[in-house]
Amino acid sequence: MATRRKAAVGGRAGKSRDVAQGAARRAGRVVRQSAPPRAPFVLLIVGLLGGALASLLLLNTVLAEDAFTLSRLQQNNKLLDQQRQQMQGDIAREESPASLDEKARELGMKPPTQPAWISPDGTVTGTRGFRPVPNAAAATAGAVGVLGVPGAIIPGEGVPSASGTGAGGRGTP
Repeated sequence: MATRRKAAVGGRAGKSRDVAQGAARRAGRVVRQSAPPRAPFVLLIVGLLGGALASLLLLNTVLAEDAFTLSRLQQNNKLLDQQRQQMQGDIAREESPASLDEKARELGMKPPTQPAWISPDGTVTGTRGFRPVPNAAAATAGAVGVLGVPGAIIPGEGVPSASGTGAGGRGTP
């Protein structure tokens, strides 16, 4: 009984399809089975390819810009290295003994006729004509004058020294 029902149901569906195709043939139209539309799929593929192409172009542009920046920085680095080498050469020429001797003569300095040396233990050799500094106050005054320290207090000018006596020789209270 189940097979008869299936045949009857299948026969009805087949008949209605045959009737629709027969009516279409009589009207002169060709009946095709409907296929899914292709336009959205094609547009999707074209859009994806276009996006990929635009991304590659953008990436290529960024990489090219970085390459130009790297090249410019390398050129600047070479230029700075050349300037450093030139300045080191200038310093070496200025520090040479001949250059120092010439500058000393321009300033009115004369080479010593009887040089003296101080050894690490404090002994002085070659003292002919060597004049020691009279006291600590004069040494300090000379150092301040050479360094040009503004507002420096020099012992011996009315300021008590470490021993407690000022310029007048009096003790401090």
